[in-house]
Amino acid sequence: MEPARPSPEREVLRALGRLLRVPAGLAAWVLVLLMAAFYIRTGANADAAAASPALSARFEALTGNAVSQALEELAYIPKIYRIPSGSQAPAPRESGFGTAADAQEVLQLLQTAARRLGGDGVTAWSPERELLAGTQVEYYADDSILVLVWKEVWNRTVCTFCEVFLSDGSQIRRKLAGDAYGSGILQTATELAVQDNAVASINGDYYAFRPQGTRVWQGRVYGVDNSLDTCFFTWDGQMLLLPRNTLSGWGAAAQYVEENQISFSLAFGPILVQDGQAAVPAEYPVGEIQDRYARSAIGQLGPLHFLLMTSNGEPGYWNRCTAAEAAEALVAHNCQQAYALDGGQTATITLGSRLINRPEFGWQRTVSDILCFASAAPPEEEP
Repeated sequence: MEPARPSPEREVLRALGRLLRVPAGLAAWVLVLLMAAFYIRTGANADAAAASPALSARFEALTGNAVSQALEELAYIPKIYRIPSGSQAPAPRESGFGTAADAQEVLQLLQTAARRLGGDGVTAWSPERELLAGTQVEYYADDSILVLVWKEVWNRTVCTFCEVFLSDGSQIRRKLAGDAYGSGILQTATELAVQDNAVASINGDYYAFRPQGTRVWQGRVYGVDNSLDTCFFTWDGQMLLLPRNTLSGWGAAAQYVEENQISFSLAFGPILVQDGQAAVPAEYPVGEIQDRYARSAIGQLGPLHFLLMTSNGEPGYWNRCTAAEAAEALVAHNCQQAYALDGGQTATITLGSRLINRPEFGWQRTVSDILCFASAAPPEEEP
């Protein structure tokens, strides 16, 4: 008679025991401790986590990755990748960059990313997209991030789209020229992207050019002005949109930042999309929203899933778009919310160290800031 097969639970304990070189019985206690450290978020531990979020996040990553490694023979458990607060992001792996030969290769990249990074299956890219003639989908992929970049003909203009899937909110970074708020230094987007080891980036709000908007950097409020819609990013990577005239002053702004754990803000706008619907106002103080203009925007499809977009002229497609048309494009690409960034010659998207879109007049303007998306995977080992 065939011997009884060990239960899945027993196989898990045996796998962990082999990894730790201990009996399965002791491995059970180790697993309990690891899982407790990984999942407990409330009670007495909540105070400790609040007092030292960086230490708590690092411990969570270590314990979660230990469980992933222990059980890798039985089930795939995604590892946790995180960039420690205040640290330089790892440089992108050269082997991570590539060009997709066809739609099937892009679909394979998306399937792999869904397995590693999660998600609900909604994407901005699809095989039906009309790519600009002579171009292909470019990408970067590692265990912590997937970036797809393509140029698409949309409504008689060319939009550059950059779809980003992340594993952790620490991979969203605002890079300021000079690494200090109000430094007075201006640099090109590609220079700033290289300095921050960005996998992909888009221009920010060019805060040095105008004093308007509610401005937050590193969790500190630097200015409050209610004339513009504001885009906030939390420390864990949530994108929050707040309409103008919502915050009544410095006290309200400071309270909002504290309660929502805001890392930084972008002050330009307007809000283009809310709840999957176009939300462009009839009038707005900046951005010439009714004019046909080179535009830049950031949208969000789901948790840690973003779409960057610029609309610029290309040979044969010199038409520009209004803010309403930009919102229409973002809705059609499944964005649930979206926000306009500084356009015109400022509008830029980079992949690694390369400029992808064609900026106005064919060359980059020096700017004060960009929004970066970085890898959190450890550096590639030398062969």
